[in-house]
Amino acid sequence: GFLNAQSSIRKFFIERLPLVKSGKKYKFSFGPALPKGYHSECEYIDVWLNKRMSMAEFKKAMVSAPSGFSFIKAESIPLFFPSIESLETIDEYEIFLEDILENDIDFFYKNLSSPKVEFHLDNESGKVLNIDIRYWLTDAKLEKDTARFFVKRIKGKTLRPELLLKYLLNREPKINKTVKKNIYWR
Repeated sequence: GFLNAQSSIRKFFIERLPLVKSGKKYKFSFGPALPKGYHSECEYIDVWLNKRMSMAEFKKAMVSAPSGFSFIKAESIPLFFPSIESLETIDEYEIFLEDILENDIDFFYKNLSSPKVEFHLDNESGKVLNIDIRYWLTDAKLEKDTARFFVKRIKGKTLRPELLLKYLLNREPKINKTVKKNIYWR
């Protein structure tokens, strides 16, 4: 699971990179954990190095990733730059539907093109929040049995794509799988 994957990556980085140490721990942090049942094709990790490496050196160190992993991209970030988790990102999700109804695509695009797409959400304190989906969505598509969402994550807060899908379809569909496809930051 997720903890085993984290452990493998942590060990791999410790063995191959000149990581900064804070007390007994090495300095790197993983992005937010996915909700239970999600699959992922991408994640990010903030890594603090104790010496500057060229991109070529870094890529060479990443060549033989643990089984099941590959490193796609690395960015050099200034030392005092905020962590990626605290920035605004856009997470791309793909949802594979088990049941697609005849009117689903029409409902989806009709609701998406409405001037305001609001839904009510009860938060932990019992307060009902009115949330405009447009604020969180940068793009959405529904084709055949697959929905694709580009959802903002702002300072760690986001909306789950299956919740967005439920409100755009006016029903709760049966979902085979939700996959996080990519992460973009601005």
